[in-house]
Amino acid sequence: IVIGSGPNRISQGVEFDYGAVKSILSLKTLGYEAIMVNSNPETVSTDFDISDKLYFEPVTLEHVSNIVSAEKPEGIIIQFSGQTGQNMASGLSKIFQNIVMGTKPEDIYRIEERTIFSKTLKSLGIKQPDYIEVSNINELEEKIRGISLPVIIRSSFIIGGRAMDIIYSYDILIERVKELFIDRPGSPVLVSRYLKNATEIDVDFISSGKKSVIAGISVHIEEAGTHSGDATMVLGPDRIDKKTLNRIQDIVEKMRVNFNLSGLSNLQIAIKDNEIYVIELNARSSRSIPFVAKATGINWVDYGIKAMLGIAPDIEYSEPKSFFIKVPVFPFKRFRDMDVILGPEMKSTGEAMCCGETFQESMSKVIRIMKRDFKLKSVIITVNDMDKDEAIKIGRKLDKKGVKIYATPGTYSALKGAGIGATVVYRVKDLRSPGISEIIRNEDISMIINTPSESYGSIRDGFSIRNLGIKKDIPLITNIRFASELVDSILSGKGTQIRELGDYQ
Repeated sequence: IVIGSGPNRISQGVEFDYGAVKSILSLKTLGYEAIMVNSNPETVSTDFDISDKLYFEPVTLEHVSNIVSAEKPEGIIIQFSGQTGQNMASGLSKIFQNIVMGTKPEDIYRIEERTIFSKTLKSLGIKQPDYIEVSNINELEEKIRGISLPVIIRSSFIIGGRAMDIIYSYDILIERVKELFIDRPGSPVLVSRYLKNATEIDVDFISSGKKSVIAGISVHIEEAGTHSGDATMVLGPDRIDKKTLNRIQDIVEKMRVNFNLSGLSNLQIAIKDNEIYVIELNARSSRSIPFVAKATGINWVDYGIKAMLGIAPDIEYSEPKSFFIKVPVFPFKRFRDMDVILGPEMKSTGEAMCCGETFQESMSKVIRIMKRDFKLKSVIITVNDMDKDEAIKIGRKLDKKGVKIYATPGTYSALKGAGIGATVVYRVKDLRSPGISEIIRNEDISMIINTPSESYGSIRDGFSIRNLGIKKDIPLITNIRFASELVDSILSGKGTQIRELGDYQ
């Protein structure tokens, strides 16, 4: 029996649906009767001609248990049901003993229970961001002074990054932790230091009883802290050096041995100052597996299924020869009251893949995903203080190419001080002219680069700017790293070539 992810936020189950369908096909090829359990009608896995039997039932412990009792399967595969299946693992194991295939429920619990996982990493000598574990508000107030802001708060067994936040204020931190204790009574909360300006990496790998094989190493363009479903990821040659690759492989092997991993797994790490920090481990298929499989041309789900059945993978990790970029697609045009600032909670509802023989070629195709008929004429730049140095570099490149630059007062002063030509525009609530709202409405703006500040007023003002840009269908960039890479690729002037996917693999 293969368990699907069930109802999820709009389109957020599509990556797991890919895995569920591929797993069903693999099982049938291996001679098994394959049964699908899922209750989401917007999935391929619930098509009647995919599985041998389809149970269109709620993906809950009660309903799944009834199906298992009726079908008496050799095993249940929960690795393609996202967090939903992980949360059912212990319950299924208590009722049916050794029924869960892949990583066992007791090991899943040790991974998903954040405090146990963090203590295990410490015992293995694997670095992780500084953290404190709190079970009540009194503990938080006692311990919080020992960790510097900003921090990320995490509860256990969460779906799509929900109940996760980056916090910049002690008062807001206490408020959010109180909410988590009310929402998830009895569950401890992990408060860990947010690694500023770190590079986040997703490592997808296959484990059997004897070995682990890395399927793909996807490097985020945005800094650590953006949900992997929302991050722009790059899979390509030379994105990490040989020494870092060896260290990642060593950590993967330690994870396999210590947590008895079997099947597919996903490791999220951050690199800062040449140090590798483990953020989290998922003992299941991740949202990046379809991307990795499509980019490499390898059916990694099939290898994962075979590994669960005791067949060791007869393949080794190899870097792709071309560059592949996973680009998230967001629903902000339809949900106008939703802010586009990215963080640990997932907001995207789809993704696209851009391919190129070089990184710049693949990046140059990204802007066509954002706006098909894009032409670079003028740009609005309004960034927080931490991003002003990078904004100056971007502004200098744009100015050199004759692109008209508009900037809000703080950013304008930084650009002017660096000798970059720009026109000042005033914030939404400022009565002076020209106002930024007026410029967005009346001028032919090609792109808005707006990185939010942590202060409440700045976020609120930025929301108005971002909302206006979305209404006018202007590409909106809220991350300075991504803005820098995108501007470089656009200004390179290299034309894009369209080839068969297989030509890039």
